[in-house]
Amino acid sequence: MTVDARAAAPAIVAGGVGIAPLLTLGAVATLGPLGTDAFLPALPDMGRDLDVAAATVQLTLSAYTVGMAAGQLVAGPLSDMVGRRLPLRAGLSLMAVGAWSAAFSVDATMLVACCAAMGVGASFSTVTGRAVISDRVDRARLARTYAMLGTLTSLGPILGPLAGVALSSVWGWRSIFITLGLLAAACLVSCIVGIPESLRRSSRDTAALRALPRRVGRALRSRAYARGATVIWFGFGGMFAYVASSSFLLQETLGMSGLTYAGAYALNGIALICAGLLSARLLRRLRPQVVMALGLAVESTGALLMVVALVSGAITPALVLPALTLIACSMGFLFGPAMAYGLRDLRDAAGTALGLLGTVQFLIAGIVAAIAASGTVVVSFTATVTVSLVIAWSGWLLFRDPPARRDVSAETTVHA
Repeated sequence: MTVDARAAAPAIVAGGVGIAPLLTLGAVATLGPLGTDAFLPALPDMGRDLDVAAATVQLTLSAYTVGMAAGQLVAGPLSDMVGRRLPLRAGLSLMAVGAWSAAFSVDATMLVACCAAMGVGASFSTVTGRAVISDRVDRARLARTYAMLGTLTSLGPILGPLAGVALSSVWGWRSIFITLGLLAAACLVSCIVGIPESLRRSSRDTAALRALPRRVGRALRSRAYARGATVIWFGFGGMFAYVASSSFLLQETLGMSGLTYAGAYALNGIALICAGLLSARLLRRLRPQVVMALGLAVESTGALLMVVALVSGAITPALVLPALTLIACSMGFLFGPAMAYGLRDLRDAAGTALGLLGTVQFLIAGIVAAIAASGTVVVSFTATVTVSLVIAWSGWLLFRDPPARRDVSAETTVHA
């Protein structure tokens, strides 16, 4: 039986998501970035141990990213069809098995395949966890809840490299994958115990996978979705350019040591968490689209500092470090408001909408990473961030609500 998409909006739980379930879903979401950030420092050791070139071992990152991108487009509509619980548990199980298999890889081919499986598993759990929140939180609280989820997810880029260095230096690179498998298994147990099914049977669409093209078209025709998605895709693109280029900018261009770079990277991660917490507070008073504009303004200020440094030739810590901090922390203001705003008209197809959002997000991130780290890093990084922000601002401006809809939105803003 096919459920009418517009008539089958899921029941929203008045109380929203409690602290314990939110922490569990935050841990699940953290596994996505943690899956790559943890083994990044060990790539040279992995290459030496498996006797392959650096370019070959770097395919593990590509495989993980492709798995994350492709998996979300399937996981989203699948969760609309069968409910959230099964895809969530299946994704965590696949990530645990993939990580443990990677730990016992005998060659690079097996390792790359296992990393692809990990990416698919992480994609299923990430998009389904976000859909659980959409099912259970009312519109007034959704942006704040997603902002808090984004804050928890930010722990991955902070803890991942530090944990990876510690584990690989003591027990070798294989211990990183064993630990990732244990974390996925722990999240699986927590979800079994603390995350019940959130999508009623009457709200499921048994034809969600067959109707994927139609649902994608519906999402892209939504002005709210186009606005929120464009801001996330290209705002995150600028931020991911920072992730891909930061080691070259800070270590090679500014001459920082590895330890100093790790400290600076961690401080920017803390700034990202603070921005997420501030965003959650601001959303009690301001509409999501206003906080989105604030986030883009923060990221644009960072890009402007990089342009000034590049044009003046003053590639110094005084300009570069504040610029990178602003670019890094901007997603704290963008993630929650843009995601909630984009889902405004698509709550009955949240899984598909979130899957599309995540798929394009990671595809753009992969393209941006390749461009930002090519050629002269300062030039390519600055150009990539600037172009990404021009597109993000264009989406924010072009897909605004008509005046009548803006008036209704302003009237329904909750002041807490």
